[in-house]
Amino acid sequence: NKIVKGDKIVKLAIIRVGDKAKAFKGDEAHFVKLEKGLGERKMAAHKARIDKDKASIAAKLKELAGANPGAKSVKNESGLEYLVLKPGTGEGAEKGKTVSIHVVLSFPDGTVLDDTRKAGKPVPLPVGQPLRLSGLGEGIAGIKKGERRFLVLPPALAFGDGGIPPRIPPYQTMLVDVECVEIK
Repeated sequence: NKIVKGDKIVKLAIIRVGDKAKAFKGDEAHFVKLEKGLGERKMAAHKARIDKDKASIAAKLKELAGANPGAKSVKNESGLEYLVLKPGTGEGAEKGKTVSIHVVLSFPDGTVLDDTRKAGKPVPLPVGQPLRLSGLGEGIAGIKKGERRFLVLPPALAFGDGGIPPRIPPYQTMLVDVECVEIK
């Protein structure tokens, strides 16, 4: 009575037990309705997370501005927002130069994804060249040696609308604390 390779299905009967099973329709319209509902629930969850992130970001910016008197706030047309927490010295980094920076990449809830300070090694980045996080490239333009900036990267300047599941969800705003150690 075992199924073996080559057996043919002669008859298949689906027995529906329970109200939900009996209400289920296997046609395309029903599947479209189910998919639409799933999509709406996902978007509602993203919106709730985004709203929570906005509140966390506003609180963090207020906290940093209060802890760093004279912190300069900058908001670019692209949507990049940053605070200059500590001014640097000398000329600002320009296209063609390489900056060595310490980077702390985190979510608005404070979860840290990467921290180069722990390794004690700054990251060299080319100024004016495309980077995976385009907002980071934009955020380091003009940075001076010793300068520290706190960047708020909207999704379009971070990991995009798709994110990098499962670690980085879609539509994720990222926070980046950068400090310039050297400009070459």
